[in-house]
Amino acid sequence: MERMGMLFFYMLKLQQSNKPFVKTRYYEDLSKKHDRTAGAFEFRLQNISYVLSLMGRQYISGLKPRKHVGSNVGSVIQNLINEFSVTD
Repeated sequence: MERMGMLFFYMLKLQQSNKPFVKTRYYEDLSKKHDRTAGAFEFRLQNISYVLSLMGRQYISGLKPRKHVGSNVGSVIQNLINEFSVTD
């Protein structure tokens, strides 16, 4: 999960810097390294977007918040946000 937080905030920084990036390339790369689909990684990043939206914070365009976040996962995501995010 920590890598997902790092990736999310890396891509958010690219977006804020107006640097082009292709989200699906990151998902596909993760999919090859781990035994999960690219869609599973996108889903998890959408969970991060959801927690950020609850906090009134910016999230990555195209990674719309996905509400189905368990309380345990939500707590982990909040910790990642505190660890990896910079203020908007």
